[in-house]
Amino acid sequence: MKKPVFLDGKRIYLRPIDLEDMEKFFRWFNDPGLRRLLLLPFPTTRMAEREFIEKMTKLKDGVVLSIVVRKGDRAIGNVSLFHIDSVCRKAELGIAIADPAMTSKGYGTEAMALMLDYAFGTLNQNRVELVVHDFNRRARAAYKKLGFVEEGRKRQCYFCDGEYHDDIVMGILRSEWNALKRDVRDVCCDC
Repeated sequence: MKKPVFLDGKRIYLRPIDLEDMEKFFRWFNDPGLRRLLLLPFPTTRMAEREFIEKMTKLKDGVVLSIVVRKGDRAIGNVSLFHIDSVCRKAELGIAIADPAMTSKGYGTEAMALMLDYAFGTLNQNRVELVVHDFNRRARAAYKKLGFVEEGRKRQCYFCDGEYHDDIVMGILRSEWNALKRDVRDVCCDC
């Protein structure tokens, strides 16, 4: 049975996460390389993944969606908009392309463009922000390509591989997103 499409892109679509994603999430979020990028210092269990999915499907101030590549109908990760503040009209964005075979193909950029269009166009947000580790150059380049601006650093707040790293706070305003005149169906695919 085909899952419902929440946001529709050119090469991907975003759909609600569900328990059928649990086994993939369990494998992905125990991968050392992905854990390093996502600040997941401890292993996860199937029970914890089940609880996470159940919790995410009940969020009152956010949405977590699976990223699915059209070709092969293959789930490759998730993207989330959370801490949605309807008074200040701001939200936080997060993404994980968790399938290692599907990184650096532009799917993450397209997923984030879909979420930005949703945040600014549908939810009437004025600001979207995210935090990225300083050593994650590929992600930083993708965010800049989408119009995010570095706004500050949390110095030495992340410990990984025996070293402290900065977290970089990046943000984009609705006016900046609109000025880019991006059609989310034609977002670049070369990240």
